[in-house]
Amino acid sequence: MKMEFEKKVFVKEEKVKKIKQKKVTSLQGDRKNAVVNTSFDPYYPKDAINLGWEGKVTIQAYVNKKGKVTRVKLIKSSGYPLLDDAFINAVYASYTFKPKRIMGKNKMDKITLSYQFKI
Repeated sequence: MKMEFEKKVFVKEEKVKKIKQKKVTSLQGDRKNAVVNTSFDPYYPKDAINLGWEGKVTIQAYVNKKGKVTRVKLIKSSGYPLLDDAFINAVYASYTFKPKRIMGKNKMDKITLSYQFKI
């Protein structure tokens, strides 16, 4: 009888260990990707307005652990370097991000952004 009781206790302890070993994969407040926190429209260059230049600029911004842009890569040009530079400068100067967060720790990430210049 004593041996049977010990086996039952051992089985219960094993089940408790399995429950405790569940791996936590995310925490509250985690983000899968960086998210734009603040942004402002870029300055539309006067020369571009006077010449009637319009276009869509698409970039990839690299965001550090603090939510700041560290690098920008031009993905698709508007066709006018003046407009491309205006958007890139605006991203560096006025965009802030909530960085990617995994298991409560901020991580570096990249995010694709677009802006349509239209008169």
